[in-house]
Amino acid sequence: MVDLQHVQRRGMMACKLNLNGGRRMNNWISTIVLSGALALSGTALAQQSGTSQGSMNQPQAAQEVKTDFEEKELKTFVEIQKDIGEVRNEYAQKIQAVEDQEEAQALQEEARDELIGVVENADLSVEKYNQIAQAYQASPEVRKKVNEMVQQ
Repeated sequence: MVDLQHVQRRGMMACKLNLNGGRRMNNWISTIVLSGALALSGTALAQQSGTSQGSMNQPQAAQEVKTDFEEKELKTFVEIQKDIGEVRNEYAQKIQAVEDQEEAQALQEEARDELIGVVENADLSVEKYNQIAQAYQASPEVRKKVNEMVQQ
């Protein structure tokens, strides 16, 4: 299960690292992509656990990152980032406000369901969203394409 507070901290750290590295272009999308991907990755792994248990035992570094996405998929990915960020921020605040672990866990599940809804309502599968987010982090070519779409 993904802790949204942790996700938010990771996104903010990623943005800080990006700024300290001199890359000011599109810091907001870096933050949102990282946090959105992490928030949805727990769901994607849970969905796959019944069918591909063996593949989960492989080290992540050994798995290749898909980089050949359709233009429409990348455009949809960019278009939903605002909604993903709003959901992430809303639930991060709610989770920080509660003291009960069970209530926080229920809010995390609610947030995950809402994030999945945002992605699926945009006609993008959670798996495809996560693939694009991973490629954005790992592939300079995908990152360049996405950043160019953001600027349009």
